[in-house]
Amino acid sequence: MTYKEALDFLYGLELFGVKLGLNNITRFLNRLGNPQKSFKGIHIAGTNGKGSVASIFESILHEAGYKVGKFTSPHLYNFRERFHLDKEKVDESFVAEFIKEHHEYIKASRTTFFETCTGLAFELFRRNNVDYGVVEVGLGGRLDATSLIEPELTVITKIARDHIKTLGDSIAKIAFEKCGIIKENIPLVTSVYDPEALQVIREVAEGKNAPLYCLLPENMVEVMSMSIEKMRFSFSENSIPPKNYVANLVGTHQAENYGLALLGLKVLAQKGLEIPEDAYKSGVENVFWPARMQFVPGKPNLILDCAHNPDGIRVLVQNVQAIYPGKKFVLLLSMLRRPDFPEIFAEVKKISDKIILAIPDHDRAPQPEVLAREAIEARLNFKLIPDVLEAYKFSRELVDNDEILLVVGSHFALGRIMKFENIPT
Repeated sequence: MTYKEALDFLYGLELFGVKLGLNNITRFLNRLGNPQKSFKGIHIAGTNGKGSVASIFESILHEAGYKVGKFTSPHLYNFRERFHLDKEKVDESFVAEFIKEHHEYIKASRTTFFETCTGLAFELFRRNNVDYGVVEVGLGGRLDATSLIEPELTVITKIARDHIKTLGDSIAKIAFEKCGIIKENIPLVTSVYDPEALQVIREVAEGKNAPLYCLLPENMVEVMSMSIEKMRFSFSENSIPPKNYVANLVGTHQAENYGLALLGLKVLAQKGLEIPEDAYKSGVENVFWPARMQFVPGKPNLILDCAHNPDGIRVLVQNVQAIYPGKKFVLLLSMLRRPDFPEIFAEVKKISDKIILAIPDHDRAPQPEVLAREAIEARLNFKLIPDVLEAYKFSRELVDNDEILLVVGSHFALGRIMKFENIPT
């Protein structure tokens, strides 16, 4: 079986949809010999910031000399982005061999795309004897396929309203689903400070005797300076004098994500993890996680960001305003179908009066006429060009010499543009 044939098979599994539940993945992992038991896990749930936090853990552990695997989703334009070994994408040959060996079982058992990816990741980690597997939840936590790992640490990033049809229509219900990753006696770190969500987290952690460590951004993390390409911030814990870091992911939200990962590693240090200070420094500075306020110089200059819900958009707008006070952007926005476009439109109007709307190539994309109607009701100054690449080419032509093109939204849209421009992922 070739890599392309394996990919075709995998994408065909999307017909089975998303199944929240653990029966399928339990059977599949049993068939594989339970590879999730072979590594020390760091399990990460949350609404926004999961992938950034995972990549920060990956980078620092790698700099400290540990063999690290990382499993994240979705990808931008290369399926292999989901599976890292020591900060490198999985080989095509491993994917092809894994699917060749298991495709008949996967098809017969109606194992889903994400369940298959989860099994592939865990088997990759086992065969390569990783020390730490950094695993991002796919959706929710309680019934997510990744929840069968046996972690050394669990992590919950910020929680906001997203995927409400699946996870619930309130912050408390969404928090409860995320809390499904909390394990008996296993420490949990979180950057959640919404009182309603934090109360749920506290109750679940107490019920499972899981030590809870909360990042308090106003006391523990301080952004000292920030440009579009570098950020200086300080981190302190337990009244220890703060240490200063230079980071290549930028934004106040990323400072919190760095702080959360640093807090998690300090907790693991209590269990024997050894990381020298120079590994913290170089790990923070060398995180690779594209399309997160990513600046791409050129004509025009680009900023790429995968913000795709109101909370993510709000944070993006605040940060570009802080870096470029008073500046207006040409904005290309392309997102999947959502109930809260009015909130998103209200935010982006603050930084752009030249907005191009595009439709991602995905079955959950909004209908163009519905999107246009909502944009008109929001009094958005916009042009709708459904095809993402056509919209991107048009947007480039709109950019004046002193402007920047800001491309925001779904991984599917960003990935298409990044592939077109040959921007590495």
